[in-house]
Amino acid sequence: MARYLKRRKRGWYFQIDVPQHLRDHFEGKQRIELTLSTRDENLAYAKAQRMAGEYKLRFMALEGHGPAVQELDSAPGAMDVRTAYRGKLEAVLQGTVDTDGNPQEHPTAFGVDLAIDRIIDVRGRQRDEDGDPILTEQEEAEVAGLLDGLALRRGQSPRNRERYEESFGTLATRWLENWEASPDRRPSNTGVQYASSIRLFSEYWGDRSIREVTERDAAEFVELLRKLSPMQGRGALKGVPIREAVALSEGAGLSPTSIKRHMGVLKQVWAWAKPLGHCSGENPFQIKLPRVKKKPYLGWETPDLRRLFQHPPKRSDVQEAFMVALFTGLRCAEIADLTWSQLREEGGVPYFMITDAKTEAGHRKVPVHSKLSWLLERKRGAEDAPVFPTFAVEGARESRGGDLSKLFGAWKRAAGIASRRYTFHSTRKNVTEIMERNRIPVNEWAKMIGHEVGLTYGTYSPHGLTLGRSREIIELIDYPGVDLPQPAARSAA
Repeated sequence: MARYLKRRKRGWYFQIDVPQHLRDHFEGKQRIELTLSTRDENLAYAKAQRMAGEYKLRFMALEGHGPAVQELDSAPGAMDVRTAYRGKLEAVLQGTVDTDGNPQEHPTAFGVDLAIDRIIDVRGRQRDEDGDPILTEQEEAEVAGLLDGLALRRGQSPRNRERYEESFGTLATRWLENWEASPDRRPSNTGVQYASSIRLFSEYWGDRSIREVTERDAAEFVELLRKLSPMQGRGALKGVPIREAVALSEGAGLSPTSIKRHMGVLKQVWAWAKPLGHCSGENPFQIKLPRVKKKPYLGWETPDLRRLFQHPPKRSDVQEAFMVALFTGLRCAEIADLTWSQLREEGGVPYFMITDAKTEAGHRKVPVHSKLSWLLERKRGAEDAPVFPTFAVEGARESRGGDLSKLFGAWKRAAGIASRRYTFHSTRKNVTEIMERNRIPVNEWAKMIGHEVGLTYGTYSPHGLTLGRSREIIELIDYPGVDLPQPAARSAA
């Protein structure tokens, strides 16, 4: 059965080879490949096993095997009729229906008539008491696709489209695959978050199409999310459908921020699907949600910094990374993912070369503060080796930032600092406040911390500050009253 399964980045797919003498019935395709809409290997195996049997049954029916034809007739919905409908419809729209080489005034209409005749005139066809052919659901879908394709070519409204449209889950998965294939997209964990939103709504909506979604349906989905445990998809709730998970959830549901993120993904899917003709009207996912007023991060206060360093973490790398942040303003992931090739020197000025940033402004040179000289004295590893190799690689970006963030949070709580407004990211507040107190121009500091500097400076001063001036600015960072540790100059390695 493994040969019917194919693993892709976003989940499992079903695949089966089409016998050569039957490929005309499948638009000339050598292989059928369909998403199984799941990341669960056991479920994918079961679905692929069922689909393989159904396709083999159809192959036999197309070869004129009487019992196979009867079996298909008695198994409504056994095949993916939506795929059959869409395949025929697209063939008509693309003008690839076969006219058997006959020149016609209206070749598309002739080709549709010819294709329908081929479906109806299959060997062993049964007819009702009025003499009309009895079609399987698969064949009905193919005929409907041909007729709707012809109607669209003529500028008319299709009659069967809503019946055979692909499910929301299938359509949204195609949207996600297109998004992931974008050449401008940076590796990130965003795709995993998008897939989670699609999975949740697919579990709620079932096999129906996106065209059928109303604002009321979207509002009901939001109400489910308000009751859904933040632990959904993990622990005891792993693999549990959304309605069952809500029934098992206790306490508060998802936060307004999480709900807003899920609805934002669904809005994007709708906006992508509408011009393709999969839906019409107003976007039903534009539900007004309560505004979430986020409390901003706060810069670290001297007493809290004292408390942290008086209660060092179990791992010295966490403390060292935090010190780098205090004296540079670098982000958590920028520090955790540093390699030795990014620790450079130019004109006698050592600096960090930050390149893997979300925006162009994030690509910058940040001088190494004199309080971080212990890092320069360490034995260098290979150019592509991490400066802090003990942080675990996580997520689609293969970043060490997530692990550092979690370890820092554990250190902070162990030191008795519970407020969520004080985080690793708070160090950027500290260094910015120091710059403000020293009256450093906004455009100079923005370039060093990795923010946009505005049209004038961005256009007419694209190369920014000299390293010498940058070092002068960085050396202004100081934390009087805080007894800072002095890490070992040499690493254990």
